[in-house]
Amino acid sequence: MSIEIEVMYSDFSRQRVPLEQVQNLRNDGVLFIIASANDTIRPRLNGRRRTQEKFGKDWYYLRNEAGLLEIGGWDLQDYKQIRIDDPWGSKLYASQPLWLSGGSVVFEGGHIPDEKWSEALRVFYAEMH
Repeated sequence: MSIEIEVMYSDFSRQRVPLEQVQNLRNDGVLFIIASANDTIRPRLNGRRRTQEKFGKDWYYLRNEAGLLEIGGWDLQDYKQIRIDDPWGSKLYASQPLWLSGGSVVFEGGHIPDEKWSEALRVFYAEMH
C-alpha cells in the first residue's frame, strides 16, 4: 500500500509526494499536512483516503521510524522548558518536541487572515484525500 504525503501552503498551492520523498517537500508556510493511502473500501478523491491529518499549528513534524508513521503539530507555547538553576524564572519554549528523532521532518506553519481560513478549510475537506 502506497502512502503519500500532501501539504497545502498559505498561498493555497499544494504538493503531494510518496512518503519516501517527503524530504522534497517545501517545509514553510504549511496550513495542512495529510497522509493518505489507497482505499478500496471507502475511497474518496482519486481512490485515496486520509489516514492522518494536522492543521492550524505553528509547527508540524512527520516521523517515519521503525515502520510507523506519525504526523504531529505544536504551537509556540507548547513544550515549555525550565532552567534547572532557576525553575521559577522565565520559561523557554523548545523549537521542537524533545523526543523527535533525527529522521523526523519539521515544517513551519503558515498564517493567513481569518477570512481566508474558511476557504482553506473548504478546499481541504473537498480536495485533500
